[in-house]
Amino acid sequence: MGIIAGMPYAKAKRLLDAAGWQVKPAQGAPESLEGFPEVGCQKGGKQCATIFEKDDQQVAVRLGTTLAGQPFVQSAD
Repeated sequence: MGIIAGMPYAKAKRLLDAAGWQVKPAQGAPESLEGFPEVGCQKGGKQCATIFEKDDQQVAVRLGTTLAGQPFVQSAD
């Protein structure tokens, strides 16, 4: 898929969307990431993640944020 650690989340999301993956709405997370309602975060936005689905498969994307508050990929599996 070409998703690598350090990549901006917006770019990773575009790649997954183009490959036919559908984002699953965040559920049960205390907060969502500003500008990305599908990303669920723990309080303070430190530990964030979202899930994409395609057919019977899922990809979990864990995210961090830069000092400027921009989300980036920490891992995807």
